[in-house]
Amino acid sequence: MKIYPKSELGIAFLFTAGALSWLLAMGLAALWFRTILLTPHITPGPNYDPASLYYFLVTFHGQAGIFVIVPDLALAIFAYSLHVGKMNIFHKKLVTLAVWMINLPLIVEQAGGPLTGWYMYPPLALQQGSWLIYRGAMIGVAYFMIALICLGVMIAGYTMFADAYKSRPKNEKIPIFASYTMAFSGMFMPLTITALMACSLWYSLYFWAGVPVNPLTWVVLFWFYGHPVVYYVPFPVFGGLYYLIPKFSGRSLFS
Repeated sequence: MKIYPKSELGIAFLFTAGALSWLLAMGLAALWFRTILLTPHITPGPNYDPASLYYFLVTFHGQAGIFVIVPDLALAIFAYSLHVGKMNIFHKKLVTLAVWMINLPLIVEQAGGPLTGWYMYPPLALQQGSWLIYRGAMIGVAYFMIALICLGVMIAGYTMFADAYKSRPKNEKIPIFASYTMAFSGMFMPLTITALMACSLWYSLYFWAGVPVNPLTWVVLFWFYGHPVVYYVPFPVFGGLYYLIPKFSGRSLFS
């Protein structure tokens, strides 16, 4: 029995399931920290620290969105575009492995109770008190988990891009839907997330080997992914609209 999807549509469903699971958790976190803001009259007690809980929920909300949900959705749309374009993912086992690499490590990272905000700016993110549970080398492990997420995105994106290129229609143009997803989900997203991977490994080395972190360089690397990440789902969707609107309207689409 195969333990991985047998089709491009199955791969799309797997990525979508991961995205929806984290989206549900992110939504609950958003409701929770907004509830905290609406109840400032509640007095902190020995078992309730609203400030720490608030910053943890804000951190979880942001990191789940840009580290997992966006890549999951972008890659799900990529796989679906290959399905409708009659193109193939040849390395389904490898892509399935990448799905788990993208979705599981965040659980380990969030188990440490980060209070850093989703942006993880130094020097705040390098302080022991910025974590509720983890200390010392375990903080390095948490940041290494983010690096594993980035590696999973790179594996999935580049593998699907290469397979899509190999299975492109012969003597024809690549379908516009697939071309959009190949560009944004398969090339630009894995390329820019390399910088986030470097950021996370840099933090890990700080806790594991005392490697100093230059704040300005770190921030530049982070935003190399952190800024364009907001486009990696909408642009593939635009490609899908170029495919779907003419199909269901029965006429050509001009732009």
